[in-house]
Order: sequence, then C-alpha cells, then structure tokens
Amino acid sequence: MLSLTLILAGGICTLLGILTAFGALPAFIKAEEAIGPIAGTTAFMWGLAVLFFLASIASNMSGGGPSRYD
Repeated sequence: MLSLTLILAGGICTLLGILTAFGALPAFIKAEEAIGPIAGTTAFMWGLAVLFFLASIASNMSGGGPSRYD
C-alpha cells in the first residue's frame, strides 16, 4: 500500500512538473534570475518525483510489512 501511495505521489509530481514547464501552472518557487522561476519549479517537481519513484521501489523491494513466509 505504501508503494502504491508513493508511486501515485511521484506521478502527480511528474504531471505538475510537465504542466509547469508548458506554462499551464504558475511557478511558485522564487528562483534566481539566471534560471527563471519556471525552470526552478519544473526541476524541483521532477526531482521530487524521482525521489517518490525511488522510495516506492525501495518500499516494494523491502516487502513493506510482515514476512511472506510466516
């Protein structure tokens, strides 16, 4: 269940990153003028999505609960 929750959170972050990159959503991170707020928000959302996807893989590989062989 934890793995499913993390993968859904990662998918939502990926979708928000894509929508921000295309300008459909306003940027909410104050980034330096060198990168721009849209690029900063997009990078943040995609980074967060990668962390959620890796956490879901780790949760799934660890079993996430009692042993299956009990």
